[in-house]
Amino acid sequence: MRSTQSRAEVISAPIHPVGPGGQVVRTIRDLEVLLQASRTGQRMPKSQLTLAIPALNESQRLGAQRKLNAFAHTCGCAEGGVCALASLSIVLSYSVLGPRHYSGQRLVTLWLAGICFILLSAGIGKAVGLFIGRLRFRRTCVRLIQVLSGPSLSVSTEEANPI
Repeated sequence: MRSTQSRAEVISAPIHPVGPGGQVVRTIRDLEVLLQASRTGQRMPKSQLTLAIPALNESQRLGAQRKLNAFAHTCGCAEGGVCALASLSIVLSYSVLGPRHYSGQRLVTLWLAGICFILLSAGIGKAVGLFIGRLRFRRTCVRLIQVLSGPSLSVSTEEANPI
């Protein structure tokens, strides 16, 4: 599948808005803008990204579009939940298996410390999940840029999906 766009057009055109806040990614420059935004800590696009790069075949385009949208909208809740459950099990295990002679004040202090530990763990897990999502988003953008910057803009359907 040979593209009619020149390499300069694929590299330099700006990101095109679609509807309320949506974006169409048509060029390498669009991918570089998204990559730079993720590196500088800017917010990722809230709406769906649509890939409209003619140099990619349909399966590559849909696969990369699905990955970009999934990684751009990662919230970290799953990782936060896992960390919260792990810390809850630690707190409950310590409460059941730990020292048995607590005064009322010490027991309240133990439970308050446990709740703080659980909340802190959940927050750390969420932050790690967001960080991992950004890394995956960057990696996908870099792979797309590498595929599009290759020697030929046409991508054979026989090649393995590099994205």
